[in-house]
Amino acid sequence: MTKKKYINNAVHNNKGQLITLMGALLAVAVISIVALSAHLAIIGTFVPAEHSESLLPEFINVKETFAFAVNKSVESISNNHSILEAFEYAKKRIFTIEAKHGLLFNATLNKIYYREPDLPIRYISVTLRLTDGYTTITKTMDIPLYKIHKK
Repeated sequence: MTKKKYINNAVHNNKGQLITLMGALLAVAVISIVALSAHLAIIGTFVPAEHSESLLPEFINVKETFAFAVNKSVESISNNHSILEAFEYAKKRIFTIEAKHGLLFNATLNKIYYREPDLPIRYISVTLRLTDGYTTITKTMDIPLYKIHKK
């Protein structure tokens, strides 16, 4: 066998290996993309295709829903721990809902107090914040808690 034929055979064999290697790399890339897509679908996040021009209607809805959620989930307004648990529960639930719409929600509990000691109504002062990355709305508000015991 001449030297020229040996070199041609070696190059020809390398082409087959290159084609096999490229096929394997392509398969790994496709599998990686599928796995990443499945992971993103499982965690339930997406960027909305369209959203409202103004963040204000969504903020008004969040503000009312947050006050309702805290009031519904508090077990006893005479117990600060129960109020803190209700606040954190409402905060986490609304954060999750808003994150699915591409918005970030945060709430801070400022204080728990009675306005009038004779009335069985406690208040919490909270600061609510909602942002879409471009616009941010922040508001401090008082939420009345009416329940004495959850039934």
